[in-house]
Amino acid sequence: MKELYHRLKQSPQAQLLVAFWVALWLVMTLFALELMLYSYVGATPSRVLTALLFALAESVVLMLPFVWWRSWRYVMLPALWLLTAFFLLNQAFVRFGGEMPALTVFTMTDNVNNALIDSIRRLVRWVDAGYIAVVIVFTVYWVKSWRKMRGCKQWLSKPVKRKATLLILVVLVVWQTAAGVWAWYRYHSFDYAPRSASGWLTFKFRRVGVPMDVERPHYYLDFGLTAYTAASVVELLDYLTVSHQLTDDQLALVESHIARYADSDFTQLFADNRGKNLILIIVESLNSEFIDSEIGGVEVTPTLNRLIREPGTVSALNVVTQVRDGISSDGQMLLNTGLLPLTKGSTMMRYGAENSYESLATKLSGHYPAVYFANEPNFWNKGVSFANLGFGTIKSAEDFVVDPVEVGADRAMFDLIVRDLPKMKQPFFIEAVTMSMHYGLWPEDDVMSGDFAHEGYQPEHLKFVRSTQYFDSQLAWFLVQLKQMGLYDNTVVILASDHSLAATRPGTRMTYY
Repeated sequence: MKELYHRLKQSPQAQLLVAFWVALWLVMTLFALELMLYSYVGATPSRVLTALLFALAESVVLMLPFVWWRSWRYVMLPALWLLTAFFLLNQAFVRFGGEMPALTVFTMTDNVNNALIDSIRRLVRWVDAGYIAVVIVFTVYWVKSWRKMRGCKQWLSKPVKRKATLLILVVLVVWQTAAGVWAWYRYHSFDYAPRSASGWLTFKFRRVGVPMDVERPHYYLDFGLTAYTAASVVELLDYLTVSHQLTDDQLALVESHIARYADSDFTQLFADNRGKNLILIIVESLNSEFIDSEIGGVEVTPTLNRLIREPGTVSALNVVTQVRDGISSDGQMLLNTGLLPLTKGSTMMRYGAENSYESLATKLSGHYPAVYFANEPNFWNKGVSFANLGFGTIKSAEDFVVDPVEVGADRAMFDLIVRDLPKMKQPFFIEAVTMSMHYGLWPEDDVMSGDFAHEGYQPEHLKFVRSTQYFDSQLAWFLVQLKQMGLYDNTVVILASDHSLAATRPGTRMTYY
């Protein structure tokens, strides 16, 4: 040990390697710990210990390229900065939806807009400064070490390289085997059962009927960055090569299902409304648990509560969500077409610009279909996709007359619809897609009420509850406008949620489902 310490003390190159390894271990440990805190996984003693050991082992394995190639010292600094940026982006994504992003997310450049950038800013926490502190300290050390290494001709001696390589390979084999055994022990009695005897050693755990599940935080925590990256690449290749064409047998199954359930108890009720105007309001993240409920003696959704109790209202409050990677856009596609989303990837992002669909708009083409978005049209590629869904009029935040900062996005959207209604021929079909209940994009505090502040909610939960109440109030305003314009009695209004938000109660974590 003394000889090793002496050699380390005399070698600026080796000192730089050790410093780089420490920096890697710190950022990887910080990410794993935050991943447990901000996802549904939770921080248990076994999880924390596993994260510390895995970060230690993996940071050693990642040192292999830097041992053999002297030129790799040039990319140490950008490599650490890029890895840190990758972790920060993943952490923001986990705080947003409880999942890590698939690699396909990074190809969705058309989805970048002001709303997205603003949501990222809102997801930043003070603890993220820890990442920046690590890379800044290493950057300073790297610059100083660079000066010390001037004139050094040899990176590391060959005997040292061979010993280091042997040590790294041993760590890799032991670590990967231990990771597989640990994951098997943790999940073998659940629905994460491996498909083959080697499944748990080759890091291919799969839920029943679901590919890979790489975006689940437990996958990263159980297998580490190396296996997570490899599995993500495999998943990406699968995503790019999978065929989504229906076979004849699948098409026949769909047609038989439609034929079996063609008639409904509400068929006559729907038929009686033929010829009326139709307004479909797709509500972002509407939780049915808030409907007909109170918090601290105050109703969250008084307007919806009243509507549900009115004669002739049809309600379905226990619907199982069907969204996948496309989240909101998946729900919107389903409500417009009846089609389930892709198993992997966003349907609107992948096919929205390429395909046209049979949809509500095409079936009601004589009703002059118009869609209004409470945000920008490039969000989830909706502008192009809804054009291919058959909507002849597409308006969005780019067309608002009132400032959404002052009144909220939903009011600005409803206001735009009300201004356009006198110019529309009847019967019309309007679709309104709200935004104010989107995680991280809530209205400004002074736009929402001060209710529920003392009910034990964490800040993000409190804003979600308040934003739900805000939407309900804007819905009431919109319905009043319809009545004053004489349109209410001749209009069918349908409200549907694109998906829900889980864990809205105090002491629980907020995530999409």
